[in-house]
Amino acid sequence: MDQAPYVSSPSDKSADAPVRQAGKKPIVTPMMAQFFEIKAVNPGYLLFYRMGDFYELFFEDAEIASGALGIVLTTRGKHLGKEIPMCGVPVHAAQDYLKKLIRLGHRVAICEQLEDPAEAKKRGSKSVVKRDVVRLVTPGTLTEDDLLPAGTNNFLGALSMISHGEFDFALAWADISTGETFVVDLGENRLADELARLNLAELILAPATEQKLGESKILPEGLVRHVAMAAPETFDSEEATASLKSAFPQIEVTGFTRAARSALGALIAYVAETQKTASISLRAPEVQTATGLMQIDLATRTSLEILATNRGEAKGSLRHTIDRTVTTAGARLLARRLSAPLIVPDHINKRLDMVETFVADTIARETLREHLRQTPDLTRPLTRLALERGGPRDLVHVGFAINSARQLAEKLAGMDDLPAGLVELAQVLDAAPGELAVRIKSAIEPSPSVLVRDGGFVREGFDAELDEQRGLATKSRTVISELQAALASQTDIRALKIKHNRVLGFFVEVPATHGKKLLDEPFLNKFIHRQTMANAMRFTTAELGELEGRIVRAQGRALEIEQVIFDRLLGQVL
Repeated sequence: MDQAPYVSSPSDKSADAPVRQAGKKPIVTPMMAQFFEIKAVNPGYLLFYRMGDFYELFFEDAEIASGALGIVLTTRGKHLGKEIPMCGVPVHAAQDYLKKLIRLGHRVAICEQLEDPAEAKKRGSKSVVKRDVVRLVTPGTLTEDDLLPAGTNNFLGALSMISHGEFDFALAWADISTGETFVVDLGENRLADELARLNLAELILAPATEQKLGESKILPEGLVRHVAMAAPETFDSEEATASLKSAFPQIEVTGFTRAARSALGALIAYVAETQKTASISLRAPEVQTATGLMQIDLATRTSLEILATNRGEAKGSLRHTIDRTVTTAGARLLARRLSAPLIVPDHINKRLDMVETFVADTIARETLREHLRQTPDLTRPLTRLALERGGPRDLVHVGFAINSARQLAEKLAGMDDLPAGLVELAQVLDAAPGELAVRIKSAIEPSPSVLVRDGGFVREGFDAELDEQRGLATKSRTVISELQAALASQTDIRALKIKHNRVLGFFVEVPATHGKKLLDEPFLNKFIHRQTMANAMRFTTAELGELEGRIVRAQGRALEIEQVIFDRLLGQVL
C-alpha cells in the first residue's frame, strides 16, 4: 500500500495552516495566505508552487522533497515566528524531479501562475499573482513520454465492491496516456490474479474496500504498488451512471453491471480531478471476460517470469528475451498478449497465419520493420493534445503517423495471398485521414518547438499576415543594429552595445568609465539612465523605446496568429 502521508481524506487539515493564538490574529503575508488556501484544497500532495522560473515547496512539503530529491533545504521568511523551510526546482528541469518523486510514490500538485505579474501590480503593490493547481500528477496519471515507461502500459485502476450477502468486485482500468479503457467483473478468488496480470501503477479504493481487503488478506503484500483513497460517494453506482453517459454518450450504460458502473465512475472521477480539463480523453470501455484468454494464477505468473523476474527486473524475463519490436506501441501490445494468451483455436490460427506470412517473406518483413522503426507513437501524442497538454511537435507526430499508416497499407496491398487478418489490418491503415496529414505538413515546421508559446513553428509562406509580422520583427532588429552603430559614432564610444534582457528589454550598455559622459551635455537629454552596475552603465533612448515597441507588437501578433493556426489544426485532429 502507499505511504501514509499520501493517503489523505478530503477532511484532513494542513498542519502548516495558520492558527489563532489567544486573541492574537496570526500575521500571514498575502503570498503565504494564497499558498495555504491552495494547499488546503489539495491535501496529500506535494505542492509545486510556481514562483517565476522556479517551483518552490514550503514547510513539510519542502522537507519531504529535499530528502527525496537530494536538493538543498533552505528557508524563506518566517511564519508564526518560525523559519519557513523551503526548497525549489527550476521549471525547465521540473520533469526530471517529477519523475523521481513519482517513482518514489509521491503525488504532486502543479500550481501555475495564471497571469502576468504586471497584471497583479495593477491591483495594488501588495497584490499577489493569481495561481491555481492546473494538474495533479500521480503514478497512474502520467502523460509525458519522459515520465512514462516506453514499452509497457501505465495503468490506473479502480476497484469497486458491492455487498449483498456475498461480495462482488469489478475492476476498471485505463492507460491515461493512450486512452485505452477496460472493465471486468470478477469474484474474490480472481482478484489477485487479475491485479498481477495488469501490474497497475495506481489503484483507487474506497475505505470500505480497503478494509475488506486488509481483513480478508485477499491480496499479497506488495501486489499493489500505490493506492489512492477516494470518498465512498465516488463509487456510487447511480452517480456513475450519469458520468458514464456524459463521458461515453455512444455506449449503452445499462449494459454494465452495478459493480462495473461503480468502478468506471470512480475511475472517470479521479481522471477528471487530476487532469483538470473538460475532456477526460478516454476511449469507450471494453468489457473483458475470461472467455478467449488464458487465466494464469498469481503463483504461476510469478514462476513463469513473463514480464519481470522474481527480483522485479525486466531483464531476464520472457518478454525481455523475445521482444524484437521496433516501436513502443508494439512493445506494449506484446506485453499485453504475453500476459493474457489466446486459447480459442480460430483466433490463434488467425494470428499464426499473419506471423507465417512474414516468416516466409523475409524481404517484406524487413521492409515493414524498417518502416515501423521510423514511425512515431500515435496514441500518446493524441492524448496529450486532447488534454490540452500537447504542442506543435505532437501535431507533427500525428501527421507523420498518419502518413506512415497509409504507406504501410500500400505495402501490404502489394503483397500476394494475404491472410484475412492482414487484409483487415490493411483496410484499417488505409482509412487513416491522409488529407489531415497533408494539412499538418503544409502548416508546421518538421522540427517545431515543443510548446505553442515558444512560437516559430508555422512554416514560412503558410500565412501571409504571419510572414508580414515576422518580417517587421526582423526588419526592426536590423534597424537596431544600425542604431547601435550610429550611437557609437555619435558618442565616440566604440564599446557601446545595444542588448536585451527580460527585465529591462532593450537597452544601451557602455563601460562604467564612459557612463558619466552620457550623463552630461550634449547627451544628457538623449540618453535616459536605467541601471548602474559594477563595470557598466545602462541607458535607453526614445528611438530605442519606439523600436522595442514595434518588435514586441510584431512578435505578439505573430504568436497570436500561430496560436489560431494551432487551434484550428487541433480541432481537425480531435
